[in-house]
Amino acid sequence: MTASFRALLTEHLKDIAFKQDYVSFARIGSTLLETPGILDHTGLTVNGGTANIVIGTTFNNCRVAIAGTVTLA
Repeated sequence: MTASFRALLTEHLKDIAFKQDYVSFARIGSTLLETPGILDHTGLTVNGGTANIVIGTTFNNCRVAIAGTVTLA
C-alpha cells in the first residue's frame, strides 16, 4: 500500500508543481483514501503536523514539493 500511496502522491505533486505554493493537507488525506486497500485513516500527520505545507515561491528560484519518507502504520 505504501508504494501505491507514494505513486498517487507523486502524481498529485507533479500536478501542482509551479501552480500552487502549498500542498493541501486535506488533499493528502484524500489521496490516502484513494489508495487501493486503504478504507480510512486516523492520526494523519505530514511533516509532523496537521496543516497545509507551504512550499513558497521566489521569482528566479521556483520551488516544488517532492515526496520524502512515507510511513503507513
